[in-house]
Amino acid sequence: MTFTIRTAKPSDASAIADVAVASIRALGANFYDAAQIEAWSAAFTPETVQSSFVTGITWVAVDDGKVVGFAKWEPPTEFDRLYVHPNAAGTGVARALRRFGRCGDDVIEPPLRRVVDQVTDM
Repeated sequence: MTFTIRTAKPSDASAIADVAVASIRALGANFYDAAQIEAWSAAFTPETVQSSFVTGITWVAVDDGKVVGFAKWEPPTEFDRLYVHPNAAGTGVARALRRFGRCGDDVIEPPLRRVVDQVTDM
């Protein structure tokens, strides 16, 4: 799988919600009961995702034009969410998204700074 990471846009809200729900239902099924999964899944709608853009920063991993994962950080260092579509699990998407997190005023590890600048300027 070849993917890029960029800052999420409002137009990604529906795809982000779809990834979260697919991840919760498929990957969470081994750890949570049906009622917990449904309650958790119901929290992710395009509207709730878009309203979450008001704070923090959300990154999306995109493969062939489709959002396959996302992560959100809240300042100054709180890692809030990370979800990967079940079809992208185990491909390195989650690891790459973690590397794009915020830590105080330093956006990312210095070796990745140039890559982030290139990806987010697209």
